[in-house]
Amino acid sequence: MFTFEIAFHLYRRKHGIVKALADYADLQDAPMRHALKPTSSEPVILWPPEPTVFDFNEHFLELSNLRSGEAPRWIALVMRALFAPFCLIMGVGALWFLWNIVFVGDSRMPFPPTSFAELGLLLGVLALAIFSVPMTVMLWREFAGQIFTARCARYRFNRTTGKVYVLRPDRWGGNAMLDWSRAQAHVHWAPPIESAQNRHHAASVDETTQELHKQLNASRHFGWEVDGSLAYFGLLDLIMGLGVPRYDLSDEARRKRRSASSNGCLLLYWPPLNTADPQRRGEDLIWVGPSNSGERFWRYLQTFMQRGMDAVPAPEVPNAWICKGRDPDRVLNWLAECLCYWPVFPSEWKSDSGQARRESGIGPEQPLRWRAKLP
Repeated sequence: MFTFEIAFHLYRRKHGIVKALADYADLQDAPMRHALKPTSSEPVILWPPEPTVFDFNEHFLELSNLRSGEAPRWIALVMRALFAPFCLIMGVGALWFLWNIVFVGDSRMPFPPTSFAELGLLLGVLALAIFSVPMTVMLWREFAGQIFTARCARYRFNRTTGKVYVLRPDRWGGNAMLDWSRAQAHVHWAPPIESAQNRHHAASVDETTQELHKQLNASRHFGWEVDGSLAYFGLLDLIMGLGVPRYDLSDEARRKRRSASSNGCLLLYWPPLNTADPQRRGEDLIWVGPSNSGERFWRYLQTFMQRGMDAVPAPEVPNAWICKGRDPDRVLNWLAECLCYWPVFPSEWKSDSGQARRESGIGPEQPLRWRAKLP
């Protein structure tokens, strides 16, 4: 799925590519590792032994951006297929209710309102009508990386051609063919820390929700009136908090990010071919592997690309492997994956080095060795 990719491109669209690379990708003065730097002779392991690998042979290692700790895909199916339409229907219903009150008339609800309770109810319904569309858009966007898109990204690291072949949706960078020799690794990357303002906003929404919950309970037990303004301002707080989050960009926060290497995944960066190019051609970045990969995962990948499959241990079966195509073992996720497409490498790339590979199933695939057919 595409949690980091979505957050990066949202930040880029608002602040520009330079600031996105410095703030979200944390590339400003980062201690980068270079692909062609000699590797150590110490034994390497595929760390961690979590689902990471699609294919492994003498020519290429195929990985993904799938990460541990992400919400299951079926939750996105529920939110997009049920809750987003529900919010929209509620908004239409609220508009219909207001139309009847204001223009048609209803003896049970006079207009203008004659009490604070009636005023609070009308304001709450008005807020629901106004914010139903933003709420629907928010729910739709929040789970955009899990449904109605590619099932995941595919990264094929081909040591025979010296290329990295990237498959991903266009809105999050698109397909790319990159030179391995230009790759730089940020092995201590972790997601940016949200600012105190964002944390304060989250606490404010939580306090309003708790107070509204208390009043609803009191209303059921004692017949007390509920303050309709709580619903209005609570919903307003929630809507105002949507969009691109604010991050803590202080030096201390940056040090904390880089020291928490076990909480991030491996970030690979390709700088522009020409630093003076205003279009920054050749620049790209990808997040590879599970969320707690870090330095040892980079050493495994670098050793494979420099010294071949015999210099690294084969991925563990089945712990390190990801199912190609749809995974039939988990029914709910399988239903959600039916609404995603499976990305396939273009044949003109010749990224398979002359040996067609399967596009479904899980585990090691034969042959592991063959004579390469280069373009």
